[in-house]
Amino acid sequence: MKNKFFKKCLEIAVIVIGNAILAFGICAFITPHGIIVGGASGLGLIVKQITGIPLSLVVYVINIIMFIAGYFFLGKSFAAKTLLSTIIFPTFLTIFENTPGVTHLTNDLLLSSVYAGIFVGGGLGLVLRMGASTGGMDIPPLF
Repeated sequence: MKNKFFKKCLEIAVIVIGNAILAFGICAFITPHGIIVGGASGLGLIVKQITGIPLSLVVYVINIIMFIAGYFFLGKSFAAKTLLSTIIFPTFLTIFENTPGVTHLTNDLLLSSVYAGIFVGGGLGLVLRMGASTGGMDIPPLF
């Protein structure tokens, strides 16, 4: 019982850390340089560019819609793990978007691309390794 509880807590911690790393990579290296990215974040960046609506708000809306679809198509177990990411990822985006200095870490586009790949890939990898999703456009391919 105690071991199972510890395993669940570790799983949740890794999902949260993975989402934080992913959001940092997007806010620090992708957004400042206008690097194209896919998924909910990419759609959010397009909407932000056209309308000025904050990236995190667009990602929240897309994540909620995809979470509901994922619940019906992929079941309760998947939905329980993904619910955390559906809420925490846009929250980390909001935090990093509003943290001074995060968007000015480097002016080099190539270096930003490399760091974005490391942070986004690493963060997403941690979340997926725990059997969860970051929500958004990660869900439809799993159908």
